[in-house]
Amino acid sequence: MKKLFSCIMAVLAAVSATAVAEEAPPAPLYPLPNQRQMYYLHNPNAAFIHYGMNTYTDKEWGNGFEEALLFDPPCDTINTDQWVSLLKECGFDRVILTCKHHDGFCLWPSKANKEAPHTIAQTTYQNGQGDLLEQLSQSCTKYGLDMGVYLSPWDAYEEHVGGHYNNALYNDFYDEQLIEVLSKYGRYNPELGRREIVEIWLDGATGTNSPPVYDFDRFTETMRKYQPTAFIWIDALPGFIECVSGDTCKVDGAWAMNEAGQAPYPCWNKMSLDGKNANDCKNRPEGDYFLLLEADVSVRSGWFYGDGSNLKSAEDLFNERYMKSIGRGIPLILNVPPDKNGLITEEYAAELRKYRGYIDSTFAATLIPQGSKAYSPDGSRGKSYLPEKVLDGNYDTYWCMPGDKTEGSIEIEFGKEIEFDIVEIQEYIPLGQRISGWKVEVKSGGQWLPFAVGSTVGYQYLAKGNPVSATGLKLTITSSLALPLINNIAVYKTCAGLSAQTIGKEGDDNLIVMQKEYIAASETDTAVNVTVELHNPVSDKVTVNIATLPGTGVQGKVYQDKSGVLTFEKGETQKSFSVEIIDNTNNEGAKDFYVVISSPSEGAVIGARNMTRVWVDDDENPAPGYEITLTTSGKSGGKAIFLVPEADKGAKKIKTNVPAQVEAIPSDGYDFCGWTDAKSGEKLSDTPRYIYEGFKNITLKALFKKK
Repeated sequence: MKKLFSCIMAVLAAVSATAVAEEAPPAPLYPLPNQRQMYYLHNPNAAFIHYGMNTYTDKEWGNGFEEALLFDPPCDTINTDQWVSLLKECGFDRVILTCKHHDGFCLWPSKANKEAPHTIAQTTYQNGQGDLLEQLSQSCTKYGLDMGVYLSPWDAYEEHVGGHYNNALYNDFYDEQLIEVLSKYGRYNPELGRREIVEIWLDGATGTNSPPVYDFDRFTETMRKYQPTAFIWIDALPGFIECVSGDTCKVDGAWAMNEAGQAPYPCWNKMSLDGKNANDCKNRPEGDYFLLLEADVSVRSGWFYGDGSNLKSAEDLFNERYMKSIGRGIPLILNVPPDKNGLITEEYAAELRKYRGYIDSTFAATLIPQGSKAYSPDGSRGKSYLPEKVLDGNYDTYWCMPGDKTEGSIEIEFGKEIEFDIVEIQEYIPLGQRISGWKVEVKSGGQWLPFAVGSTVGYQYLAKGNPVSATGLKLTITSSLALPLINNIAVYKTCAGLSAQTIGKEGDDNLIVMQKEYIAASETDTAVNVTVELHNPVSDKVTVNIATLPGTGVQGKVYQDKSGVLTFEKGETQKSFSVEIIDNTNNEGAKDFYVVISSPSEGAVIGARNMTRVWVDDDENPAPGYEITLTTSGKSGGKAIFLVPEADKGAKKIKTNVPAQVEAIPSDGYDFCGWTDAKSGEKLSDTPRYIYEGFKNITLKALFKKK
């Protein structure tokens, strides 16, 4: 049977190669990524360095009233060589320094405020002659690491003390700071013959309800003048709108809408300008402009060093950050904050090296054997687009079908049995992001078995499944906006010693779960209480770590960062964890954050509900409330219910100020196959549980099909 299958494969491959006439190259599907975006996608491992005044005040957000002398490293030379050499060793492609955070303190001797400067030159560091951007530029040049800068438009010092923020001159002031930084600093690039800044971050945070009207168009013109190859990161709706010219946008990238280091999924690197805010413009399958989302997360619970606690494990960084950002086709920027000595601690360094080891060991090389055969029952566009192009290791070659097909499959025969648990898929996005649905099957024991299913692919998708031994693989494109282009398929096996955290299930002994997936709160609440439950206790004592994690809301502004250890003594089955809510005066809309449990004691296990999302409504700008209606594709196919808000299980309609979480429950003999917008028909999710966070009234339709 195996021999017969091989013969059939050979015949079909021959037919694919000879019988199909060469067709014209596939047409682009606009919008297309630019060179800066493609460079970042090819080199997606970025590091943040949050270091500055907040390092010495133990704050996340300063208020601008800090004396410059509070910036006081105990040694006279902050060791940027140590930062850069470690990051280079750990496989990072670029480093981005917070050269000015929201407090307004500058890590270079800025001359923009001539009357009352607030910079490293006003400190005792190197007798007032220090310049941390120059030090970092030299270190990046020495070790060959690309350099970027974070320059906060919001400047609390100028707002409260310096006097430049609340008047029309602030755009002149900020533009002068941009010119100072972009004309002088960066890694020396011998190919360009100049110092190069590869990324410029303009955080969207504001500290007042009446900030200056930032001249984003002017700022981006300055960036292009002094650093034409820089990736420009802006996350503000006015920035998007001002920086559009015709069919292009000067903004290259923006926030992935969380600070958990995870891409949304589906993940479309496209935006339109008809949203109510920046987030509402992003992740649009039919978007008008290519906008690369960038995931960001800190190795600890805070962005600055603080007390250094709550360091994420290498396992967490790989499974929950890398695989859910780079593994979903967008860059990951991982924050590594130096301590008060100006050093990255050995504890942090050890975890980073371990994390890099997991990546290198897992993705050293594809396990698909040389000589494997690829074919497609749907044919190809000609000899330039044969199925074998997915195995040739050339990024710029790809398989595609004849005509304008949007569905089809490609199969690979390995020639022997191999073991793997990760399948990599890449689509050729220089001609536009297209794929909206796919599934992977593996041939094991002579049968095709399901391995993974998903929606978008983008630059790449790393599909993690259960370990399998297989002799073949089939990728089926189930939906696409245009002719799909597949330029790479590879398989890998997660390295020894690295495994995903075991997820407990109901009935397990010592099962620890969050009581609720969602809690709604208001800024006017002083605190929110989150409950953790212990099910089926069998031990005298069970412990679990608990900590806050930023979402769209950040610590120090929406809530106070907190962590601890919960201890369940014998007979206890519930524990409460209280988090302080901050009633700020900023008119920014609702924000969210998470409370997460991890690291259970021996003999205990954490269930699938391992975090609670806390949604904090803004009392300055309360959500207006949206009417959400549920419907299904057939009376007998199944039912759809609201989970959050906690509506009557039979409710068909609610009006809510917080995101609505719904669940589809198939009837016997039916499978769930997706959520859609009942009016537009747009596919929203492939998972039974779905969170709607839009800004409009909507009818959510659950689709079912007979098995």
